[in-house]
Formats: sequence, C-alpha cells, structure tokens
Amino acid sequence: MLIGLTPLVSPAQNAERLPTATEVMDKVIERARWVQEHRPALQYTYRQQVLVEKMDGDGAVKEREERIYQLIRIEGEPYLRLVQKNGQSPTEDDLEDEAKREKEFRKRLAERRKRKTDDEGFRFDRDLVSKYRGEMMGRDVVNGRPAYILRFEPKSRDLPVRKRVDRLTNKLAGKLWIDAQDYEVVKAEGNLTEPARVGLGLIAKFSKLDFSFEALRLDNSTYLPLRLDALLQGRIVFSSIHQRQTIHWKDFQKAEAAAQKGANH
Repeated sequence: MLIGLTPLVSPAQNAERLPTATEVMDKVIERARWVQEHRPALQYTYRQQVLVEKMDGDGAVKEREERIYQLIRIEGEPYLRLVQKNGQSPTEDDLEDEAKREKEFRKRLAERRKRKTDDEGFRFDRDLVSKYRGEMMGRDVVNGRPAYILRFEPKSRDLPVRKRVDRLTNKLAGKLWIDAQDYEVVKAEGNLTEPARVGLGLIAKFSKLDFSFEALRLDNSTYLPLRLDALLQGRIVFSSIHQRQTIHWKDFQKAEAAAQKGANH
C-alpha cells in the first residue's frame, strides 16, 4: 500500500492554525485550473488494469473479468486501448468492439473541438465545489507528505442539474485528503446519500455507490490516479447490477522514454 495515514506529531504543525474549508478549496480550484491549462499528465504514459466482479444477491462473486489497457495518444489526446483480457490477447470480437469504441472516441473528440468545450466532463471547479458544505477535519500524512482532511456533503437534496454528471455528483458525500503543499486531492472516500438516476432516469438508477480513490505524486507538477475501488448496486435499463470494480494505474513512464523504448523494439 503506497498510501498510509498517520497523525502528524510535530508541535509546530499542531500549533499552526488549520485553514478553513473555503481557503483550502480555493487553492484546490486554482491548482485544478493550472492543471487543466498545462496538462502535466501528458508527460506520462501508463497501463490501466480494470477488474470487474459481478456478485449475486448474497454478495458472492459469480463472474469476474479483468482487462488491461495501454494509454496511447490520438490526435494528442489520451486514449486507453485494450491490450489484454482475462490474461489473453483480445479476440477478434474484442478487437471489433475496440475499433467501434475508438471510432466513437474520435467522433466525440471532433465534436468537442468544434464546441471548444467539454461541457459533460467532470471538472474540479467552483460550480462543483459550490454544491457542497465542507468541514475541515484535521491533518494527516499521506505517502510521507502533509495533507488536510476535509469532509463534504450536498448543501441540498434539490441541487441544479446542468450536465449529466450532476445527477451523480449532486448526491455524493465523503472525505477528501488534500496535499498541504500542492493542493491536489491525493485520497478520497465517499458514497451516495440517496439513490441517483443517470441518463434522465431511463438508463440507470444507482441505489448504492461506495468508492475510494488514491493518487500518486510522480514529480512536483504531476499527480496521476493510482487506485479506484467502487461498489455499485442498482439497475441499468431493465437489468439489475451488483458489482465491485477495482482499477489500478501502473507502469508509469515518461512519454518520451516509452516512445523511444517502442522504437528500439
């Protein structure tokens, strides 16, 4: 486990005033704006391992699927391409599905560039933060670095829905661990406060979503996801869903080094 939490014991740090939730989140928003503009993560490539375990009514695993994706660039944008499924190379059917998925990605990318915005994406901005009440919980150490702990919950059960992702984010509560120097979210835990409908209520209804997230500091400007765990229950169209999903990001390399390695093979 790369992230471990232990209390800070330095008298000087304990005596230091704990900033308010507003002060911390203002700096988180400022950092997120800088990341959006400079996109330091584009310096790196990695693999993503996705494990999906479907469970029966008693919570026992009845089906398990593992996929591994390689990050590539399509017109300069990051895209995860399937390279392995359940320990084997993708089948012809898998490759056909992947070709359709990549074609759809290119289509969405072209549409987004025409609009010059990404209105439907998740973004750490003032609109998102304004949905929640925040409370500072204290300090911890995450991966050897000081961090603030902040608890959040929706301000209301009737928050505005301006884009599809709002139907989910409007009903999330939990805790954030925020790096005290860089103001990046390095760990998060959360859950739904009540059932959430996605896709105008016609596509999916989630009755339960518990999640935890960890990020890794690769250098003084770049943080990348490290692990995401989610437990999900609900219905998609007319089918029930009860599954656990675990995503690992690994094999981080500088993009230039990875390209050179590929050229030498």
